[in-house]
Amino acid sequence: MKRAFLFLCTVIIPLTRLFAQQLEGTYCQSFGGFGGDCYTFFENKRFQYSYSDCTGSHAGSGTYTMNWKRITFHYTKDSIGIHANKAHITYLPASSDKVKLSVQVFDLRDSSALPFAAVVCEDTLTHARFGASTNLDGLVSFELPNNKQCYKISIRYIGFSFYDFVFIADRHCVLTVHLADNFNRQIADGTEETYKLKRRGKNKFLLKSKEDETWHAYKKEDN
Repeated sequence: MKRAFLFLCTVIIPLTRLFAQQLEGTYCQSFGGFGGDCYTFFENKRFQYSYSDCTGSHAGSGTYTMNWKRITFHYTKDSIGIHANKAHITYLPASSDKVKLSVQVFDLRDSSALPFAAVVCEDTLTHARFGASTNLDGLVSFELPNNKQCYKISIRYIGFSFYDFVFIADRHCVLTVHLADNFNRQIADGTEETYKLKRRGKNKFLLKSKEDETWHAYKKEDN
């Protein structure tokens, strides 16, 4: 009984205190000058998370649960901002052997044109692909055979959400798309993320997700 009490006082309790101290403050990893992500831990098992790279950023907050080998983050802050693309499609009859597909791309937030957006058309039967960039007015057009062939239209612009559209080439089409930006996104309420956890003293820990074979090292920031 005495030995068990000594083991509890000299080993278990100090380790528990040490482990708790590791989840206080801000821990970050760097992406080599191209961004990084950070976890900040508070009392009552609360945390804040932030991520940024050259294409955008997102953040979230909530509570966490953990044991010696795993940690789960429970995000409780609702999504905010404008994050859903909007599109308007107009079809016009075609009387010739050609149809015209016109695509115009705007920023959802302020309706400004997005020049140099990449618009790619893929023939769903042959998988042949061709494309072009939008002009200064955010506009690009394609002339296609009037043969009822199906095309997948993909619109890409750095820092903005993707947009895909299926077009059947049997009539003219005017597609107007307002893209939502990918910057400052808020992680949705109810999201849960679980990681394997390794502790490296008071100032460092490692995380690894199920989908990733790499351990990611987070170092404590100086106050």
